Amino acid sequence: MNTLARLIGCLGIVVAAIAITDSASAQSPRRVASAQPEGQPAAAPAAQSPVLRAPGTEGTVVAIQPFQRTTTVTVAEQGQLWLVDLNSNVHSWLLLVRTRPGRSDSNFVHIENPVGRRQTVSLEREGLVVTEGETRVVCGYQTGDSRDLFGTMQQPMTPFCDNRLLVRAQQGGYRTTEEAAVSLLRSMGGVGESIINIYKTTIGQDANLERVGTQTGNTETQPVAEATAAVLPRAAAVAPTDANRVFSNHRLGLSVARPASRMQMRPGQWYPAAAQPGVAVSIVAPRQLDPAIFQRHTDRVHSLDEVEAEALVYLVAFDLAQYTLDYSVGTAHPGVEWSSRPQVPHGSTGGPDGFENLRPLARVGMVPPVERSRLVGVFAGGFKRDHGAFRYGRLAQVNNGTHYGFIESGVVLSRLQPGLSTVIGRTDGSFDMRTWTEQDDATLDTVQFARQNGVPIVEADANGTPVPGATIRSWGLGNWSGALVISR
Repeated sequence: MNTLARLIGCLGIVVAAIAITDSASAQSPRRVASAQPEGQPAAAPAAQSPVLRAPGTEGTVVAIQPFQRTTTVTVAEQGQLWLVDLNSNVHSWLLLVRTRPGRSDSNFVHIENPVGRRQTVSLEREGLVVTEGETRVVCGYQTGDSRDLFGTMQQPMTPFCDNRLLVRAQQGGYRTTEEAAVSLLRSMGGVGESIINIYKTTIGQDANLERVGTQTGNTETQPVAEATAAVLPRAAAVAPTDANRVFSNHRLGLSVARPASRMQMRPGQWYPAAAQPGVAVSIVAPRQLDPAIFQRHTDRVHSLDEVEAEALVYLVAFDLAQYTLDYSVGTAHPGVEWSSRPQVPHGSTGGPDGFENLRPLARVGMVPPVERSRLVGVFAGGFKRDHGAFRYGRLAQVNNGTHYGFIESGVVLSRLQPGLSTVIGRTDGSFDMRTWTEQDDATLDTVQFARQNGVPIVEADANGTPVPGATIRSWGLGNWSGALVISR
């Protein structure tokens, strides 16, 4: 059965690979008969409607959810309660809302159903009810240590309901000193960005660059991983002068399976990881690739300079027959506010989708406990909001500057925009990378997660062959690397 790991991080996209297995809860649930206990009157069914709106959610991220479903009941001790299933097709994120007589405010609890549609969560007068098969678990409005669900939680995820559900609570994420300094400078606007750009083009330029360096010859005529080539990705086309050389120095932290070793790896070849079945690694520098590759598309790409040609590139591949992926926003990035780049008039002060933060939802930036035993890799990256929109070109003039969109657990946190490269995970477990179109909006009900990060690096020509993207040579039109300079 598919299990989806959260992609966690503080800086934008985080992708995780997770083994596809079955899993049981850490503790046995309290079993309750599905019928009402003898001698007690049955509670009236909760009122529910796909168009019912919980109070206090107007103008928030909740308001733009196309597949939400809301249930409401009145409980004497609590007041009126509303349970919003933010995407009934995914059934992962829920929002519990409380209003009380004599008070104008609403209280919110962001609840995560960690196994999605494997169990259903409903709201009844007796409490939250979790149903899985013939098992029916009734949950009060308290955690296992008797804390009120509507109170302040001291950790990002707090289990309750016999560990079947989690309360998500907003927490601050981890930042290095360098990241904190950059955030401070960026908060200063154009002056701060200028200081950052000066640093990037002087002291910080290529500060962490790892060059391919000297390689040693190898007299073996066959790649050491040839025996398992059928389960590995296709090797890169490498220049004949480098095909039989091995790397003498690199920083790869993964061990490869025998008979290969990290010091026997050849450019462009794939090697199975020693401890992770279905995972492969490769190392190559651009100058080692077949020169013919660089001659095919000189109209679309620039020639590599000396530094680029020598830069060592590490690659990791996951067999999607054995692993699945998921995505999560970080505790702070990407944001949902306006980017400073688009020059079009703002139709809203709260951001392109009508809000400037994700409240009342909580950004936790961590892998849920149920997923950790199956977690294989986590990757953090992606454009921050200010850089995730266009200043120049056609995309800058449409859709409020075309801010990059993203979806987590089926919940639209920022709307997906046509024309952008999009990583998509579907509710059936399939995975896709494609340019999002207006027609794709019709498939939004099948999206488990999505993240947009700009225009395509590669495209398909008339024959379906991958070719460099049309805007590779235009930093401004393609919005590459956060650059602001148009190159024609």
